[in-house]
Amino acid sequence: MRDHFGIVVPIPPARNLDGTQWTMFEMSVQPGANAPRARLNDCLYLSASVETLEGPPLEGMLMMRDEVANKVRCIEKRVQGASGEAPDRRDESQRLSTVQVLRAPDGVQAVQPGAPLSYKLRTPVAAKWMPFLPVKREGASPLNWSIQLQRGVVVQFHKVGEDRLNLPRNDDYKAFIEKLRNLPFVEAKPKDGPAKNRLQGFMFHPRGQILRLQLHDPVALLSTDFLRLEEEEVPRDGIEIRRAFNYARDAQGPALLWIGRSKTIGRGAGHSGLRFDVVD
Repeated sequence: MRDHFGIVVPIPPARNLDGTQWTMFEMSVQPGANAPRARLNDCLYLSASVETLEGPPLEGMLMMRDEVANKVRCIEKRVQGASGEAPDRRDESQRLSTVQVLRAPDGVQAVQPGAPLSYKLRTPVAAKWMPFLPVKREGASPLNWSIQLQRGVVVQFHKVGEDRLNLPRNDDYKAFIEKLRNLPFVEAKPKDGPAKNRLQGFMFHPRGQILRLQLHDPVALLSTDFLRLEEEEVPRDGIEIRRAFNYARDAQGPALLWIGRSKTIGRGAGHSGLRFDVVD
């Protein structure tokens, strides 16, 4: 072997003081047996690999079954920021709230006073809850085909009527819309609807690297970045995926540093809060 000073030190096979082969944890041989004892003098057996030192996760996510919405969800808990640190996306969800209030002009009431019921077409979902939808495997026969899970996006719709955005009381909401349009992982769709109730959809793509096939593509091309998984990769218990720095030393002594990925068992099923046709 070569030590840290560059000196090559030969390591001969271990032998006993009387010159016989040194053995350990070996089955004994019956006395008087004529069969020769097999020896592996020319083989080198290394010890089991030493555990690496793993740093805090640069990126962490949790994949689980959402039985209520009949989907598989991947929650981006932490992603690597511009400074290299891993901010928690829970704080981002609070800043990019899905319950921003858009006030109506004076004299206009959005909801009639005393209304007994409030109807919602669907409830909002946090931007970090990425859906994985079941799709047919490519090349499968019409009579015998299996399911794969393909990554989708979270879509949120917000009111962008100019008559209400330009009101001074809605400055915070207008700043919120402008921030969504400038985020690098958000794809803004064209405006749609009448002028008094114009809506705009925003598609939230993954911020991290684990859920993307092409890391350097602009956000406009992420809609065609179809990441697919085998359905059995996400069991009922779910899985947790981490991306972190690892540190170890090889047999010669130099230090090795790399970014590795690991997968462990998750925490069971979950619910994103997605519901349709809700009446309060």
